Amino acid sequence: RSGQVVMEQDGMMMFEGESFTVVQVDDDAPPPDDDDDESTVGGMDDNEELGLEGMDELGMGDGEGSESGGGDQPFDASLATLGGHTDSVYSVAIHRAADGLSAKALTGGGDDQAILWNLAIAQAPAAGAADGAGVAVSVVPSPVATLAGHTDSVGAVAFSADGLLCATGGLDGLVKVWDASDGALKRTLEGPSDVEWLTWHSKGHVLLAGSSDGTVWMWLATNTSGQCMQVFAGHEGAVTCGLFSPDGRTVITGGADATVRLWAPKKGTCKHVFSGHGFHEAPVTCLSPHPLFDASGAATDDKAGGGAGAEYSLVLSGGEDGFAKLMHVGNKRVVASFDHSSSGQGGVGEEAFSVEAVGISKVHPWAATAGVDGTCKIWDVPTQRLRHTLDHPRSGAVTKVAWHPSGPCLLTASADGCVRLWDARQATVAATLGGHRDMVVDLAACFADSSAPAGSAAALDLLVTSSDDRTGKVFALPPLPP
Repeated sequence: RSGQVVMEQDGMMMFEGESFTVVQVDDDAPPPDDDDDESTVGGMDDNEELGLEGMDELGMGDGEGSESGGGDQPFDASLATLGGHTDSVYSVAIHRAADGLSAKALTGGGDDQAILWNLAIAQAPAAGAADGAGVAVSVVPSPVATLAGHTDSVGAVAFSADGLLCATGGLDGLVKVWDASDGALKRTLEGPSDVEWLTWHSKGHVLLAGSSDGTVWMWLATNTSGQCMQVFAGHEGAVTCGLFSPDGRTVITGGADATVRLWAPKKGTCKHVFSGHGFHEAPVTCLSPHPLFDASGAATDDKAGGGAGAEYSLVLSGGEDGFAKLMHVGNKRVVASFDHSSSGQGGVGEEAFSVEAVGISKVHPWAATAGVDGTCKIWDVPTQRLRHTLDHPRSGAVTKVAWHPSGPCLLTASADGCVRLWDARQATVAATLGGHRDMVVDLAACFADSSAPAGSAAALDLLVTSSDDRTGKVFALPPLPP
């Protein structure tokens, strides 16, 4: 793709060098209140029968410069606003239909509820365009259901991989599973003292959630079952982040005890603990796997190497000590360390600035770290050298990062209410997506399938965000820089 945003006129974002136009619609959602106001997977029907003995079916058996992104607050570039919350919106998720012309979004907030949304992606011939030369695209949101029942903030939401179910996790210690088509409650899962985060397995209706009580819970969450499959215990403090490895064979968790732990999902045992000298010296805040992660290609002994996937069996962690650590899951070694802003490097005395988000590029050997120092840093993984520092002047903390899967670009979200699309080759801002009045707390990207017809609505990359301004937003990403 190529092209750039060249103007904004009459609620319409015009893209040069691409065959579609994005229309900013005036939806029915109310504007956010002022601060001082009161206010079955792939057709697998046997998923419902899947218990501990079926975990193998899920693949879970053992087996240098600085460029500025600052400037005045830009216009509201969002396609739609997701309102309805009366407190900060802490979490957001999106799942796109196979045809690319509709999607569902889920927002969870400090008002103890979540809202399920339908997003209709409409297209029509662009004004003034020759026949077939372009389309105008709009996103029209409509609330499906308010998901009530939690008694404390909903800080985590997620869709299952097949989009049939969605889950919400609250500080009340409950995980609730809902039908993603109509918002009907399927079941309530109990166990943790609270829910810090949750995620679905990539191949089935299995949920993983971490708690501040040091435990990680895994449930079979189907229409007919809420079986607790495992409780992983070992962290000495809150489990602050976690995930299934992309190949589904390992549970990876990070904690306030400054450790990252690898778990066997089927046996429930801890396979390895990354800790101590050369590792984090403060709580781990975030984790991100390599997009091409495949531990099945890794060596089974303590030597590096193995099959074709071994070089991608990597997970990147960020910590409050200002460091990011790159770990090889196959040989259980720390293979790189990135000093984002450790003591003495943050620019304010001896204070270390926490790394709040990390990510690994799919198409280049680069890693990104972002933190409360207001920067995102791009690292060359083989040499462990800093390539670029992406400054966010006057923006405060950088809260989230996300690499584009098919280009040298990444997204950053920050406390100034903006999302920025960066060209990581030159450390330049390709687009600034404004609209929020307060910090962007979470973002979820839905990148178009590469087989979608060029210039069609299905070929549009979508982004949903949540903010302390009590709203979610839906954005279309502009074409990537050439």
